[in-house]
Amino acid sequence: MDNPTPQDLQNALSDGSIESVNSETLKKYLILLSQNSGAWAPQQEYIVIGNTINSILMQRHIDNLNEKNALTQKLVIALTVASLLVGIPQIWFAYKSDKRAETVPETHSTLQSENKLQMSIPIPGPLPSSHQAGLQVVDEKTKKKNEKTSSQ
Repeated sequence: MDNPTPQDLQNALSDGSIESVNSETLKKYLILLSQNSGAWAPQQEYIVIGNTINSILMQRHIDNLNEKNALTQKLVIALTVASLLVGIPQIWFAYKSDKRAETVPETHSTLQSENKLQMSIPIPGPLPSSHQAGLQVVDEKTKKKNEKTSSQ
């Protein structure tokens, strides 16, 4: 319906087909009411008819949002189930490997606990030999540079 008339609105209200009218036509009915064209009803009826149309539009909007929310809820549930399906085996394998690591004979248990302590708290010490070699090369270059500047 391109441009509804006041008669179209009255017919839709009287036969109850206002519920089945599409949203665009309902919006045009509201425009028709706001322009107060075709003084076919008292002012109070304009307000009631406008509220009725707004209620229908609001209900359709809420229904549309409910459909979208239901889809989003299904997606969130599917992702939650997927994360549980991935996470539970990981926890189980980690627990299983921890249990295997704890089944060490008692003679080695003291050494194992000391190794864990050493691994968790680094103790500063001398640099590895690979780092010391790099430092010596730098020191030799510095010595040569110092010798050249002192000989001049």
